Amino acid sequence: MPRNYKGFGTIFYGRADEHADGSFATVEWFILLGLPVAPLRCFRIITDSRYTTLWSFGSHHYAIIERRPMAWSLVLKIYALAWGLLAWSLLIVARYDAIGSVVGPNYDFAVIFGLILAPFVVVLMPAWVRRGKK
Repeated sequence: MPRNYKGFGTIFYGRADEHADGSFATVEWFILLGLPVAPLRCFRIITDSRYTTLWSFGSHHYAIIERRPMAWSLVLKIYALAWGLLAWSLLIVARYDAIGSVVGPNYDFAVIFGLILAPFVVVLMPAWVRRGKK
């Protein structure tokens, strides 16, 4: 089972090949600062909804159904999302002065915050909607 402390260790990232019983394929990752560094293995798991809520940032309870061959398409998707979001955020912060000069000094922080936050909301929205239906 994945274990991490303050963004260092292992974690399940990704969700693919969902079945009617609620199980899905996921990849266990080695993470540094919460960012996926190396995929370790792939499993089909099912979450225990008694312990998982919409805003559950603590421990999650899973039952591993089977070990699967590595889902490389899911690995690439996770790499692209995680590192792409980090690159986008760093680009916006690096271009802070240029953006501030376009929108004016009264709104620059709000625009910067919105530009950084918007992609995260778009990426996380499907998970929020899926959890809200349960």
